[in-house]
Amino acid sequence: MRRILPLTLLFCITTMSVVAWAQTPLSFIPIGPCRVADTRNAAMPAGFGPPSLAAASTRTFILPGNPNCSLPNTALAYSLNVTVVPNGNYLGYLTIFPDDQTQPVVSTLNSYDGRTKATAAIVGAGAVDAGVSIYVPDATDVVLDVAGYWVGPSNPATGKLQYFNIPGFNVCRLVNTSNATGPLGGPPLSGGTARDFPVQSGFCAIPSTAVAYSLNVTAVPINGAPVSYVTVWPSTQAQPGTSTLNAPTGTTVENAAVIPTGGGAGDISVFSPDDTNILIDINGYFAPPVSGASLALYTTTPCRVLDTRSTSGLFNGQIDVQVQPLSGGGPCNLPPFTITAPFIEGYVLNATALPGNGAGLGYLSVWPTGLPQPLPATLVALDGSITSNLAITLSDGGYASAFASSPTNLLLDISGYFSSDTLVITTTSLPAGTQFTPYTTTVVAQGGVPPYTWSDLGTLPPSLTIGSASGIISGCPDVNGAIPVTIQVTDTVPTVVTAAFTLTLAPYVPVLFVNTDPLPGGLLNQPYMDVITAMNGLGPYKFTLTGGALPTGLSLTAAGVISGTPVATGTFTFQLTATDSSCDNPSPGNQAIMTYHITIT
Repeated sequence: MRRILPLTLLFCITTMSVVAWAQTPLSFIPIGPCRVADTRNAAMPAGFGPPSLAAASTRTFILPGNPNCSLPNTALAYSLNVTVVPNGNYLGYLTIFPDDQTQPVVSTLNSYDGRTKATAAIVGAGAVDAGVSIYVPDATDVVLDVAGYWVGPSNPATGKLQYFNIPGFNVCRLVNTSNATGPLGGPPLSGGTARDFPVQSGFCAIPSTAVAYSLNVTAVPINGAPVSYVTVWPSTQAQPGTSTLNAPTGTTVENAAVIPTGGGAGDISVFSPDDTNILIDINGYFAPPVSGASLALYTTTPCRVLDTRSTSGLFNGQIDVQVQPLSGGGPCNLPPFTITAPFIEGYVLNATALPGNGAGLGYLSVWPTGLPQPLPATLVALDGSITSNLAITLSDGGYASAFASSPTNLLLDISGYFSSDTLVITTTSLPAGTQFTPYTTTVVAQGGVPPYTWSDLGTLPPSLTIGSASGIISGCPDVNGAIPVTIQVTDTVPTVVTAAFTLTLAPYVPVLFVNTDPLPGGLLNQPYMDVITAMNGLGPYKFTLTGGALPTGLSLTAAGVISGTPVATGTFTFQLTATDSSCDNPSPGNQAIMTYHITIT
């Protein structure tokens, strides 16, 4: 049985902006890798070098402005490797996010002991200048390497790619240099010498159409000796001035990487200045789109979907995490999961392990719930340090699973998801309503080429309309019953898609008074109060005096409260009208008229 974990937040930032989930499918264009920013290096172009990031500061990098890396200002997201070189012995965390958004409640990486660390990230670009922002609470240098960027469907760029799962929908180990000598095995990587690996020649069944790989690279230092850095790149290119991961303390380190293919059997090259064993796992690849088989990227505002510190606490073994709420929305505004329309097929997550009591964590794996746990891990923290890594994993019923080999807390932050770019209406039902009662709901589409145009094929009840640009159905329905409705959406290609719904509208029940004569009497010059109430119809009700007169000194509020101090004796007869809040207002059907008497003695 799946255990649904509450999606709560526990973090040191108190402001968050979550926008509605993206509807634009993005395609990938690999480059480099290329070093786009290094705050240590004065030789970098202006805006991409010094100074270091000061404590409690945010710095924005307009990535297309670096002439060295060929990034267009039409980029909508980036595949990055983020490296920190703390200026002290502590960096609480780093957060990277689109520069036109409020800083989100997520973290990209941590370096509590001040070591040099790297984490891969897929992050949206700012809508105005295609920039990204970085916040750090403690002083540090930052290095950004870019492996590619994403563009929208209307972008005329050539060579656009989409994501494919590897056969078996799981993670496959490509390279292990601690195995017997072979093209994808031993010997260990010799420091100072690059080595090529023909990754398509292995048993992971990577097709020759692959143009870039989604990898997890692990350095296993030999005898605990430091590994200053490891660089991975396509073997047809010269070695770039970038790095994929760092293991300066001699512990095992993993990091995700998106790497373009090289020549031959899709060769990639690996270099380290230090001896080390290397493991390389693959979870997917990028290739030219194939209808019905490839997946586009949809970016989201970075958002925290799980923090076990505020839910289950430390765990080991397997937990199942509900990433998508069944009704949609939730804290991260993701599309809903439905059995008939599982539109999200993969998640872009940042996994952060916080090992219990600083004890070592052998490994942590993230994978699709319902599939066998893969042998390759997502991250390791043998030395007990807080450790992060990018995890691209498929969706299973709106869930992902995590396994920890020893007690740990886990944070999962989402920055995007993969889905088909075929135009579909993702709304699966319309909420019920009531006759003569204000009604509003939004029909949502995904894929295709936005913007969308919405229309009703002559089936909405009278007084209900659908906004052509918004997809919002609103108005005052003046009928009841189960009404068939057909909604149409058209994108800019144009592609036309329709969806059939049943809109259930309950009958309207007119408003009725529940107060009956007589109202209580009152005493001269003594405070008086009574409340007229109503039922049925649609509250709140509005009460008005429509005949006769209240006792002198008393008054009536719109909420039905009669109060004051009577200053004259006698029996006073008056008429009150109650009107409900239905949108058929006013009409005899939503009004009730009653005659009352109050005697003052």
